[in-house]
Amino acid sequence: DRGTLPMVGLVGLAGNIAAIVIICRKERRSTFHHSLVTLAIIDLLFVSIILCDTFCDTSSTIYIYMFPYFWNPLKNILMSWETFLMMSIATERFLAVCHPLVYRAHMVRHSPRVHMMTYIFPSVLLSIIINIPKFFETKFVSRYFINTKNITLKEIDFEITSLR
Repeated sequence: DRGTLPMVGLVGLAGNIAAIVIICRKERRSTFHHSLVTLAIIDLLFVSIILCDTFCDTSSTIYIYMFPYFWNPLKNILMSWETFLMMSIATERFLAVCHPLVYRAHMVRHSPRVHMMTYIFPSVLLSIIINIPKFFETKFVSRYFINTKNITLKEIDFEITSLR
């Protein structure tokens, strides 16, 4: 329903911003907290894109040019990244709780930045790789039509390819 989506989206935006502000306090500098901030930022971007999809004119020229090679792939990459990042956070928590010696040894051997990237980088890399076909699922087409004044006009649109 288009009436409730904006409200839910705005609540999601506000909740993510509040989570980022709270988690970014000085005393919270662990890999877990960095992963949660990254997840909140990705979710913030994803909800913003969904809200733009709801309110934007999908027949506008700008949207038509952005959709096949930017908007649609970005939306799918962010959605996949959120999923993989949640799995990464769960894995990190599992290791910290069930295998504390292995987890601590990894933290001692590597810098906090390397330790954090161990959990964040694979999720972004995997989400990009998995969504490469999204860039090839649509193509631009030109359609010509004659208006009521007998003038031939050109319309740019996109179509779904056989890959999809």
